[in-house]
Amino acid sequence: MTDELTLVPGAARRIISLAPCAVVLTDRDARVLYCNPRFALWCGREQGEIVGKRLSDLFDVAGRIYCDTHMLPMLYIQGFVREIQCNLKNPDGRTVPILLNGNLEMNTVTGEEEIIFTALDTTERAQYEAELRRARDGAEELAAIVESSLISVLRLDANGAIKRWNPASVRMFGLDEATAAGQSAQDLLDVSNTSDWLTPHLKEACASNETVFFKEATPDGRHLHLSVTPIPDQRSLDGTCDFSLLIRDITKQVQAEHQVDIMMRELNHRVKNNLAVVVGIARQTFRSASTKAETTKFIDRISALSAAHDLLVDNNWDSTSLTDVVKLTTGRFDGESRLSVEGPDISLPAQSVAMTALALFELMTNAIKYGALKHNGTVRLKWWIEGSETAEPRFVLTWDEQSDATITPPTREGFGRQLIETLIASELNGETTLEFAPDGLKYRLEAPYWDAATRLEAADGNAG
Repeated sequence: MTDELTLVPGAARRIISLAPCAVVLTDRDARVLYCNPRFALWCGREQGEIVGKRLSDLFDVAGRIYCDTHMLPMLYIQGFVREIQCNLKNPDGRTVPILLNGNLEMNTVTGEEEIIFTALDTTERAQYEAELRRARDGAEELAAIVESSLISVLRLDANGAIKRWNPASVRMFGLDEATAAGQSAQDLLDVSNTSDWLTPHLKEACASNETVFFKEATPDGRHLHLSVTPIPDQRSLDGTCDFSLLIRDITKQVQAEHQVDIMMRELNHRVKNNLAVVVGIARQTFRSASTKAETTKFIDRISALSAAHDLLVDNNWDSTSLTDVVKLTTGRFDGESRLSVEGPDISLPAQSVAMTALALFELMTNAIKYGALKHNGTVRLKWWIEGSETAEPRFVLTWDEQSDATITPPTREGFGRQLIETLIASELNGETTLEFAPDGLKYRLEAPYWDAATRLEAADGNAG
C-alpha cells in the first residue's frame, strides 16, 4: 500500500507524527490507510496493526453502531462531521474517550475519495463533565431538599437583606418570596420586640455556627419560638460574606417542655400529698392498733394506694377512667352476680384518682367483712352525671347494699369512715351522705362535674 504521506513535506510529516492529537487517513469505506503514533497509542496497538482495519472496529459497541449508521452517512451527504464523541476500545478492555472530526476529501493523485479524521483525547474533559453532572445532580437534590424541607432556609447578603427563601419560610412567616426579597431580615422578623437582633447575635454566631434561640412575632400576628442557625459562605467572589439562616419552628417543643415542667412540679406536689396521706393512714390505723388485723388493714390500704398509682402511671399521670378505678377496687370480690356496677365511662382528674380508689376500697372492704356481701346480700354501685342546660352538671355516685340479714352498724368511727365521708368529699369539693340501714350501708357522693372535656362522653353513656 502506498504511503500517502510520501507527498507531504518532511516538516509536515514530523508535525503529524509528533502531534498531541490523533490523525487518521481512511478510504471512503473508513478503512485505515494511515494513523499517527498518537492514535496508535490511544488504541493500544502498533501502527501496523491498525492499517487495513475499518475505523468502526476500533470503537466500543455503541461507537461502532453510531459510526456505521450515522457518522459515515453524514460524511457522504455533507462532506464533514464535527465533534463526534465516541470511545476507542483497547485489546485489554480499557476505553479512551475521544472527540472526532472528519472531512471527506478527493485525493488529487489517485483520484479517489479519502477521509481525514482528527481526534482529541477527552479523558479529562469526560472526567470534568462527570464531575459537573455529579455536582449538578447534587445541587438539584439539595435544591429539592431545601424546597421540600419543613425548616425555613433564608439566603441573606452581607447586609442581612433577604435574597431567597424556600416554601417553608413562606408558610412560617406568611409572606411570599417576592414580597420578602430585598427586605432586611432584621426588619421583617419582629424578634422578641428587639429591633437590632441580627447584627449582634448572628454575625458573632457565624464564626462558630452556633444556634441562637428567639421568640418571634410573624407579620401575620402569630408568635413562634425559633432556633436560628447561621451558615456563613466564605466563597463569595466580591470578598463579602453572604450567609444562610436555618430557622426551625420549635414552638411545640417549647410548649411540650413547659408542659413537662408543669407536670413534674405537679407530680412532685402530688407525691408529697400522697406521702401525707400515707402518714395519715399510718397514724389513724395504728393509733389504737393492738392486733395483727389492724396491721393487715394498713397494708391493704397502702396496696390500694399503690394500685391507684399504677393506673396513673399507665395514663401518664393524666385523667383516668372511673371504670378502671372501679375494676381495680372491686376485682378482688369473686361473687360477681352479687355486685352490680353501672355508669358511663367518664374520666377522673388525676389528682383525685388515689383518694377515690381508697374510698371505694373502704366501701368494698366494709361490705365484704361486715356488710351485705358477708351475709349473701348484694351491692349496687352506680354513678351518673345529672344536670340541665341551665344548671352546672354534677357527678353522683351511690353505693347501695341489700341483705336479708340485719346489719349491725359500727360502734366507733374509724379512718375508713373518714375516708368515705369526709376526705373524698373534700377532694372532690362535694358532699356525702351515709346511712347504716338495717339491710346494709347506703352511701351517696355528689360533687361538681370536674372535666368539661368528657361531658359529651358522659352524656352519651347516660343516653345509652
